[in-house]
Amino acid sequence: MNAPVQTLLRRGAIEIADVVKSYEYGGASVLAVDHCSISIPPGEICMILGPSGSGKTTLLNAIAGFHTIDGGAITLDGKMLSGPGRPKAVIGADRVVVFQNGALFPWKTCLANVAFGPIVQNGLTKAEAEEKARALMADAGLSGYENKYPSELCSGLQRRGEVLRALINDPAVLLLDEPYRALDALSKSVMHEALLKTYYRTGRHYFLHHT
Repeated sequence: MNAPVQTLLRRGAIEIADVVKSYEYGGASVLAVDHCSISIPPGEICMILGPSGSGKTTLLNAIAGFHTIDGGAITLDGKMLSGPGRPKAVIGADRVVVFQNGALFPWKTCLANVAFGPIVQNGLTKAEAEEKARALMADAGLSGYENKYPSELCSGLQRRGEVLRALINDPAVLLLDEPYRALDALSKSVMHEALLKTYYRTGRHYFLHHT
């Protein structure tokens, strides 16, 4: 394993310690996450499985900083995201989320969508971002679709574009909410292979859930 990957593998350690989260629904308190504890070393792919309503998305959103927790603590690389005195994590570039119902910009081509993040953040020039986007698209089986608009793509191809738009930002942790939603068996296999290729190449950390 080369040195750059070893460095990346030291990023992305998540500690979820005794996390509790409840909601008020219909005048009653509903327990969504019940004293959950998970330790995820850096560089690992962690998949959370469970039926609808079991708290998977709630836990992911707590890591991302989209809502508060009622108890416990969540840390990333030893830094507290949320816990005592800080019920809600600060949203940061170290955690990028691909949502269940994520959407590409309809007015941008597939290539422009994937390259969007580094350009708007001034991390890369347009040429550099597009070169990186083309490489990611090739890995995910999207070569030839660079100039297509989302309305011209099937839902499976759109989903691949959504994942790549997150990957190009090089987060410490990629949070995937049902990453294979709307994919048929073949597309799911291609996307799974693409994620694994990126993982082995970069040591990127994935925290995802699936029903």
